[in-house]
Amino acid sequence: MPLYREPRYGKPSRDAAAANPISGIQEIASGPKRGIITEGSTSSCPLRIDAMVRNVIRGLASSDPITVPGPRLQSLSMKELYNGQHFSCLITSSPNLKTLKIIRCSGDWDPVLQTIPNNSALSKLHLEKLQVSDLGVAALCGLEVLYLAKAPEVTDAGLAALATKSPRLRKLHVDGWKANRIGDRGLAAVARKCASLQELVLIGVNLTPASLELIAANCPVLERLALCGSDTFGDAEISCVATKCASLRKLCIKACPVSDAGMDAARPAPVVKVKCPGCSRAGGCRGRRAGRNLTARRHRRVAC
Repeated sequence: MPLYREPRYGKPSRDAAAANPISGIQEIASGPKRGIITEGSTSSCPLRIDAMVRNVIRGLASSDPITVPGPRLQSLSMKELYNGQHFSCLITSSPNLKTLKIIRCSGDWDPVLQTIPNNSALSKLHLEKLQVSDLGVAALCGLEVLYLAKAPEVTDAGLAALATKSPRLRKLHVDGWKANRIGDRGLAAVARKCASLQELVLIGVNLTPASLELIAANCPVLERLALCGSDTFGDAEISCVATKCASLRKLCIKACPVSDAGMDAARPAPVVKVKCPGCSRAGGCRGRRAGRNLTARRHRRVAC
């Protein structure tokens, strides 16, 4: 069985990757030699290699050899793996790795994150439905983009430590999964340490004006703010955002207790667009079909 499967569903083939060496995609296949990536096999993509590992190492023994493409690996995505830690050398031994996605992979990932060198080129990280805690998150540094979804063991302490080590953080997406482990304390640390923050997306995270005021004061280039399922984001909070976030260009709200009064208070703010799909109170849309949009443009009254 060949070591590499040809990409499907419209993805470029190996011949296409050779014709366009800047972006190639390789998928590690199952078989007798599964888990092996050789340096020679990456010659068709001398400038960049994007490796995707998905459902390919179930039952992989700890003695199976794994080699890495070294400096050529820039992007790695691992999804739904069992014993995915066997590919940790792909992360730690690739000095030019810039993008890493680990999604729904079993096992403890704290030791893997802790072994990432401090001088790593890693700038974009996506962690979703993983067994990862503050120990792993606090070891990360130099990130510019972080997607942290459904990792209930990560708390304010871990987020604060990461913010201290990643002052150039531009985008932060946190899906708290209603665990109430991340809140004002962690967001306040992000506000104090990450002045370059441009995009903040919070799902299932309860925050108050205390952290919102710090974000507004210390993050002058914040352009996009999205909140979903926050039980504490109401009229006072939206008024704080609208009046103090001067660079805000887009505000998205979903399933938050915001009323017409709060939306009216936000009307003079420099917010280009506000969406409230499935809102519980704004415009009197309680009981209407979920997904109904509430859109407000500059200096225009909000109505459902």
